[in-house]
Amino acid sequence: MRSSKSQSIDVKSFLGAICKRSAKLRLSGKPKAFTELCLTQAIKYLGMDLSHGGHPNSRCKGKQLWQDVESFFYGVELDGRINYDRVMDIAKIVKPKMIVCGASAYTREIEFKKCREIADAVGAILFADVAHIAGLVVAGEHQNPFPHCDVVKLNYA
Repeated sequence: MRSSKSQSIDVKSFLGAICKRSAKLRLSGKPKAFTELCLTQAIKYLGMDLSHGGHPNSRCKGKQLWQDVESFFYGVELDGRINYDRVMDIAKIVKPKMIVCGASAYTREIEFKKCREIADAVGAILFADVAHIAGLVVAGEHQNPFPHCDVVKLNYA
């Protein structure tokens, strides 16, 4: 789902990694065959480490789908919270083209506004993967990512 200037929605039932890849390619503005797109356009990616609660597909380095992705990670501090100042420091060093905010097992609210500030500081696309918190967002129990993120993705079965 693309959100920044227009509130359009492109819903597909894909594996989450493919959705991320598809969104990256769509934002690049280069329409090509899907198979060709999956094999081109290298990117630096910054997302939450799997061992800190991030999404499993963030570590799919060995698969053909992600062969051109250089992955970098942020995590949580000892108190179990994301230190957004630390994420900013990592982003300034790495200079990723895409920052993914979202998690499979993070028990705190994700601060999309702070993630937007980080993405803006390094010129990155901000991609919210809300597959695990979509119900909370819809119910108003979690921040809405749409005002802050370039792309918002959720899965359905």
